[in-house]
Amino acid sequence: TSPAVSRFELPVAPDFIKLGTTKLAGRSSEDLISATRRAFDRACEAVCPLASPRRILVAYAEEDLVGAPSLEAVLELTVRLGWSGLLIDTAKKDGLPLLRLQSVERLGQLAVACRQAGLLFALAGKLQGDDLENLAEIGPDFVGIRSAGCDGQDRLRSISAERIREFRARIPQPHGIQTDRSTTSGRQPIHGE
Repeated sequence: TSPAVSRFELPVAPDFIKLGTTKLAGRSSEDLISATRRAFDRACEAVCPLASPRRILVAYAEEDLVGAPSLEAVLELTVRLGWSGLLIDTAKKDGLPLLRLQSVERLGQLAVACRQAGLLFALAGKLQGDDLENLAEIGPDFVGIRSAGCDGQDRLRSISAERIREFRARIPQPHGIQTDRSTTSGRQPIHGE
């Protein structure tokens, strides 16, 4: 039996729902698929029972340290599930930033693999304005920021409109990068879909 789901319906249906993969390393592919589908169904039932948000699977840059499958295994799982995209993030919010945990080359290879599979590709994890050149080289569809958009670059403090403007102003413009689309969550697409 599955645990009871507490209901908290959102006032607006989300476009995306992400589901993390910590503590799933070592499970069979079929078990991963089954567990992931059940968890997503429970999440949707709890927050948006009438909506059909796009499904994003989260791979964690720390991989083994948080009991998560490899980034490539999560990409493969995303494809097998037929979901919309892959987000690579950091699980430990007090740990190292994404670009110190994973190389630009590896992330770039994953971006290419996502595009070839028709998936969205997103990156997050203590990203700052100084990371934008590397992010542009990698080519994600979306970049998620939190601390970079908060007062004092502290993810526990308030979101700052000024910090968001500063971050957006630093986004490089070549290669078709768009800066005209953003959301209140601080998510900023890096290039068009």
